[in-house]
Amino acid sequence: MYELKIISAYQRGKLNSEYILIEVLRDTNLHNYILFDSSYTEFHSASNEFKHTYWFPYCEVREGDYVYLYSGMGENRKSYDNALDYTEYLFYWGRQESAWDRGMETAFLFRINLPPQICNIERNIEPEVRKLA
Repeated sequence: MYELKIISAYQRGKLNSEYILIEVLRDTNLHNYILFDSSYTEFHSASNEFKHTYWFPYCEVREGDYVYLYSGMGENRKSYDNALDYTEYLFYWGRQESAWDRGMETAFLFRINLPPQICNIERNIEPEVRKLA
């Protein structure tokens, strides 16, 4: 079963308003995910040429939460909705131009498996160093 699901792109073509909405289906860490944008071929299938990437920072999310990836500039933050019992995480790509402006773009979300020491570095914990005998 998947942990995250891309819902759609919204406000296409408006740099500081456009975003990708992602639903969290299972508890996970966003740092294990990279989002790629690509376009479609003349045959209306997704191209294998990835134009830009966004690697999510270390962030634990839980089932039922939502992740917004805005194309423009801003400060990453989260907000909790007490009435609905979920958290919204807002991330900013920092792009200078719209990512979803032509209607021919698509998003891919890849899960990557990171060695534990990489996650430890993200949390400012020094990884254990072992000498090889």
